[in-house]
Amino acid sequence: MKKIFLFLAVAGVTLFSSCEGPEGPTGYSAESQVYEITNVDFLPSSFAILYTFPQTALPSDHVLVYRLWATDSGADVWRLIPQTVYFDNGDEFDYNYDFTQYDVNIFLDGNFDLNTLGSEWSQSQIFRVVIVPGYFAKTVDTKDYKAVAKALKLEEKDVKRVQITKNK
Repeated sequence: MKKIFLFLAVAGVTLFSSCEGPEGPTGYSAESQVYEITNVDFLPSSFAILYTFPQTALPSDHVLVYRLWATDSGADVWRLIPQTVYFDNGDEFDYNYDFTQYDVNIFLDGNFDLNTLGSEWSQSQIFRVVIVPGYFAKTVDTKDYKAVAKALKLEEKDVKRVQITKNK
């Protein structure tokens, strides 16, 4: 009788533990955040800007950064960075970034003196920074800002617009 009771107890624990659904991130108060950083000027001192998140991200979160590349018939065209710009003379530079739970560092890197870079590439730039849960980043084409926003159910009203007053 004890063996039957033990078998039923083990079977019950196994059955109930195998029936749970996907686990969401513990303690995460929002599914995602999006910040639009406007009027970014890359200064010759470092050609980088640092944006500190108002809320610490989880260690498992991913950060995606998009640059406003163009406007097409009134619609914004966003490109995921890193993004390389090639010039006819063989020069090239990248918009790139790195991040921690606390901030994102957006920077320029090139194979020439960036002090000669035209202001259209380094002044009054606009970036969108999207913080997404780690489990989500593998389920959507992150190169496409619109696909990411749609999958995360982000609308324009959800975009928090910020300005950086001091570059790194």
